Amino acid sequence: CTSRAEALAHAYFALNNTRLLTTTCSFGADIDSIGCFPWDVVEVQHDVTLWGDGGRLVSVEANQVVLDKEILLSPDKTYILRIQHSETDQIKSYTVAAVYVETTTSIITITTAFDPTPVALDKWIVTETDKATKQFRLIKTTRKGDLMRTLQCLEYNPDVYVDDGTLEEPEAPDLPLYEY
Repeated sequence: CTSRAEALAHAYFALNNTRLLTTTCSFGADIDSIGCFPWDVVEVQHDVTLWGDGGRLVSVEANQVVLDKEILLSPDKTYILRIQHSETDQIKSYTVAAVYVETTTSIITITTAFDPTPVALDKWIVTETDKATKQFRLIKTTRKGDLMRTLQCLEYNPDVYVDDGTLEEPEAPDLPLYEY
């Protein structure tokens, strides 16, 4: 470092990394399903961690989609359906119509029209409005087999780059007392 300010920026970055980046994930994927490079920020969805439910669309009709599995919808929660359109690779979000009793269903109705209209086999994710998929930074990919890769990711939090806090300058140590 060439200045105190630069040293403080590095210190904030190191402290924020330790304090804010606590979750890692590792998973395998076919090489044809990977569209990212190391250091890209990716979204991870998983049913076990409650980062939404996901899968592929079976069919689409008007403002309804049929999912490839059943999901549980509660009347006291608001849900978002996100669809990755296979033609454009664009992800669109739609509000799911409310249910009035706890419902397990594979048919999802949205409150507006689809734009653009999804097609069968497009990827979908349903999450509660206040919960979402989790963002990770892809750190490393390794070969798992002929056409498989293992992706290793670290939690992404943009606050690690904020260096506007205050680090207190250390106090000068007391001089030691010697008794004769």
